[in-house]
Amino acid sequence: MSHAQNHQPLVSLVVPIYNVADYLEQCLASIQSQSYTNLEIICLNDGSTDSSLALLEAYAARDGRIVIIDKENEGYGATCNRGIAAAHGSWVGIVEPDDYLEPTMIQELVDLIQANGGEDQVDIARSAYWRVFGNQKNGRAGVKTQVKNGAGFTEHRIPCAYKGRVKPKQQPCSVDQMAQLLLHHPAIWTALYRKEFLTQNNISFKEVPGAGWVDNPFLIASHCCGTRLVYTDSALYNYRENGYAEAATFAQRQPKIPLERWNDMMDVVDARNITSIFSPRALGAWMQSACLKTPQSRAQERHSLRR
Repeated sequence: MSHAQNHQPLVSLVVPIYNVADYLEQCLASIQSQSYTNLEIICLNDGSTDSSLALLEAYAARDGRIVIIDKENEGYGATCNRGIAAAHGSWVGIVEPDDYLEPTMIQELVDLIQANGGEDQVDIARSAYWRVFGNQKNGRAGVKTQVKNGAGFTEHRIPCAYKGRVKPKQQPCSVDQMAQLLLHHPAIWTALYRKEFLTQNNISFKEVPGAGWVDNPFLIASHCCGTRLVYTDSALYNYRENGYAEAATFAQRQPKIPLERWNDMMDVVDARNITSIFSPRALGAWMQSACLKTPQSRAQERHSLRR
């Protein structure tokens, strides 16, 4: 048994921040209140022009686990890469600053890792998540629950598309047994990644201006290169789906981005000689998700398009 399995390993959470003052306090509070306390909270201010930095500084003054990196705007991918590079933890997670965590998220993922052999046997631990809608029509039936957000407003939550559908025969396993994780939203923030695994395999985000849907090629690179995965069907992350009109405008303004990210995904496939999981069904689903949806449909999945 490795040393990391005999104690609570340090978990580094990377929070890439750009003009999210309206939601940042709820996000940070959900991280601070985690039942798992051995955390390094790396908050990267990516050139925000609102009060995000001031909020970060106020929280950091009260919590020594918070590390602030204040820098010029570089975009989502470059910001995540810088945060991962700065991480000291054995495990790294990404938290988008307008989302929030369930109180036991990190503890449950660490327990899942350690129950399946620890860092000697596991590269990525994933969970299901909640899709969170505020005071707007979400266009979907089946709202499962209502919650009060940090400001006291009612939000509606529905489970993600793959909840209840990921059924590996054993764990850890390859993504072949968890193909549902590749057929829906990339949801890369529902995971803890073994940092050494990312480093040894040169896995990083594509660096482009803005958000740019760089989560898609990162998903393929991280999940499909012989990765040892474990999964819990508990919904542990709350993914906010606001700003449809803004996201739709972005998609209309830059319609080539889905095709560019599709090419990036295929570049990953070629460079890493990935074959087994790329069935016609998977390819067709990705093509539909990344390239063929209308801007409005794609906007409803948001894909971190906040810039």
